[in-house]
Amino acid sequence: MADLPPFELLVGVDRTVVNGLLDELGTPVWKATHDHSWERDRTTWEAVERALWMAAQGGTPAERKHGPPPWLATLIKRDLDQMSSSSWAGGRFLRVRLLERLGLVRLDHDATYVLAFVSGYDRADQHHDHGPTRADLLRSDPELLDGVLWQVFEFEGGGEVSLANIDRFRATSWRATFLELVGEGTLDRERVLRECLGALQRDFNHYRAAWFASTYLAFEPTPDERCAHQERYRQLLRSDVTATVTFALKLIGSVHKESRLEARETLAALTPAALSRPKGTALTAVRLADSLGRTDAGLAPQVAVVARNALGHDHADVQRAAATVLEKLGEPMTERADLLAPSVRARLGIEVVAPEVSQSQQRLRPPAAATTDDDLLERTAALLEDCGDPAELEAVLGGLATMTDTERLGSLRKRARAVVNRGPRQPSGAQWLRGHVAALVLSAEGIPEPLVLSPVAPLRFITGRFHEVRARLLGEREPAPLLAVPDADGGFVRAGTLVDRLSSLAQVPDCHDLAAALLRLHPDDRADALDRAGSLSGPVGPVVRHALGAPPQAERLGPEAWWVAAARARAPLEEDEVLMAAGLTASGQGRPFARQVARTLQSYTWSDDRGSHTGHYYQWELDPDPWPGAPQDDQPTVFSGEWQGHPQFGDWVAALAAIWPHDAEHYLAITCKDVLEAPTYASVWPDAVPVLDALAMHPGRLGPIARAVLTTGLNAAKGDQRLHAVDAFVELVGSGRIEPSALAESMASLVPGHTATRWGDSLRAAAASPAGAAASIDVLTALLPRVPVETRGLHALLDVLHEESLRHARPATDPALREWLHRVTGSSRAARSARSLLALSS
Repeated sequence: MADLPPFELLVGVDRTVVNGLLDELGTPVWKATHDHSWERDRTTWEAVERALWMAAQGGTPAERKHGPPPWLATLIKRDLDQMSSSSWAGGRFLRVRLLERLGLVRLDHDATYVLAFVSGYDRADQHHDHGPTRADLLRSDPELLDGVLWQVFEFEGGGEVSLANIDRFRATSWRATFLELVGEGTLDRERVLRECLGALQRDFNHYRAAWFASTYLAFEPTPDERCAHQERYRQLLRSDVTATVTFALKLIGSVHKESRLEARETLAALTPAALSRPKGTALTAVRLADSLGRTDAGLAPQVAVVARNALGHDHADVQRAAATVLEKLGEPMTERADLLAPSVRARLGIEVVAPEVSQSQQRLRPPAAATTDDDLLERTAALLEDCGDPAELEAVLGGLATMTDTERLGSLRKRARAVVNRGPRQPSGAQWLRGHVAALVLSAEGIPEPLVLSPVAPLRFITGRFHEVRARLLGEREPAPLLAVPDADGGFVRAGTLVDRLSSLAQVPDCHDLAAALLRLHPDDRADALDRAGSLSGPVGPVVRHALGAPPQAERLGPEAWWVAAARARAPLEEDEVLMAAGLTASGQGRPFARQVARTLQSYTWSDDRGSHTGHYYQWELDPDPWPGAPQDDQPTVFSGEWQGHPQFGDWVAALAAIWPHDAEHYLAITCKDVLEAPTYASVWPDAVPVLDALAMHPGRLGPIARAVLTTGLNAAKGDQRLHAVDAFVELVGSGRIEPSALAESMASLVPGHTATRWGDSLRAAAASPAGAAASIDVLTALLPRVPVETRGLHALLDVLHEESLRHARPATDPALREWLHRVTGSSRAARSARSLLALSS
């Protein structure tokens, strides 16, 4: 951006001259044709800058104007919007501010304006140390200095634009600007300190809140200032941001060291800090309460309140500290024994009663009730809002396939049209599945079926089923029940149900519908169904009988897709001799599905004020498919593709998982990348949660990909994703669907690039249920002997094993585990936990 003329050169210029020059130079550029919209804005701003310089240098337009050109407000609004969301705004705010000061535009000083100010208020050329600094610019603009500058404490920002982000990535720092202006007396020091504390009370995101805490500390508040601010510190103890609570507690502690702390008021405010999730913060709060109690015996009741509440903390160390305080006060703890970790109960002599544990049953998704004439429209409307339940989707598709009076869909067409119109603006994922339901509603209006922008053949198989239902709604096929609508838990179709449906079908089945039904064929009661399937004629009979286990026949009638589906239902984990002889030898055709995920350990380094550090992470890939053939849209068990970035499948995840209930590896190979990379990046991976939720309820084979997904999900960087992995752990390991030793082997192989403390947090959460606790003990018993004793965060795993071994009266008797525990020596927390585990069986 070019340098702007100083405000002082323009302040005396007749506004009609400035307006005339803006119109003369800018309007032709604004109205010209441009290949890209950004070109119009850029070239128009260049014209604005030329007009301002001409006015400053005494130039005049051919025609003076009483008002600015109408496009100016639009140009400024767009620029403010961009600056408020982009951290690379340079000094662009200066030109907006110059036009505002000249009275050419009136602007609301709202959040957009303030964030644009944060992003774009700087010297025009940030790469060179010349021109006025930000502090210089503020000194020359009293209105900004006295008004808008203070609003930066009110708006958090987000994405690229916030005080924290600008200071992190820019050479010129807002914090340095405040320090400079306060140091010279231009800004009131006390007000800046109070505004920093006020911003922290707004519970901004922890990253952005940290800027205000660090700025406050950068001013090195004096003992008198800290004493005067202690009420504000106490208010911050209620913050939802744990770092803010830690910050406030540290400052309260400094006031206490100077013997100037208001003890009674502080004790009344300490309980939230004593329950703060970080163990260190909670311990500090309990110890501060204890210290205050020692200085004044009359405060004992308030100290006891803090300690009693701290007994409810998740961490045993906090419970122990609180119990110690209560013991000194003579307070009984038996009434709150249910809150205590087993190790704390044992220390206090409170009996630990082991709960009864029986192996749990995995929850399977039940089939949805068949639609009726009365509820079909209502349930279809619900799918236009949320398509996440595959059982409900199947039930509605079945209802639409038998619908004879399609005019009834008219009441849903307005809503369906809105969904279809939004579709092209959606990723090929979360909302777009609803577009296919909407297109069915609009079939009579000739709306083309929405396109799936994914190369994944199994996904196109699902849309092929939509196409078959659409053909019935358009009258191209007779209305008839669908074969593939599940009638058993887990998304299966009972064998007898399929034979009955085919026996009553008056037409040749749709290709995708029969393939889908065969893939969902329930493994039980096939012999009886095979006897009744002898009456099925035409190409359907042999393929259904093959799926049900009839002796192989060389002759194959009907579509190839039917035989592939029959083979994968007949023996999902075995080769099919009929297909192998016919040359259909791909993984997921004649052979069982056999894709794998591969990982490579990568290292990276970074430096901070503590020195240089090395970290590790895994780079994941889907192994190459040895089959060179092209994917077939009607053979969804054949996935020969590769991952393409991070596609957002969203609602498609559950639908993909429901294609083939015999094998979870298939849908996971397509969708698992978000979960596999969740431990590496603290990002919102949209598919991580639906993938884990679908895994928790999948009834099929759980192979190496499933174990990798569960292992990495339990180690995800984001806590909410870990909780969904915990649910999957309880369902799958707690029910015996995944062997603890197999999961332990998967976890051990990923130790170098993963964080042990996250696994500890996840297993502690899983232990809230008896089945999850038993599974956690079994997994840790098998895992720990495989883990190097120098692994960072090892104490988190040992603490969980110690607590749950006490709770369930299961001492560490496994020989391999005991030999490993003897090797964990020293004075570390891990070593102390290892000794405690060994002592349980002594």
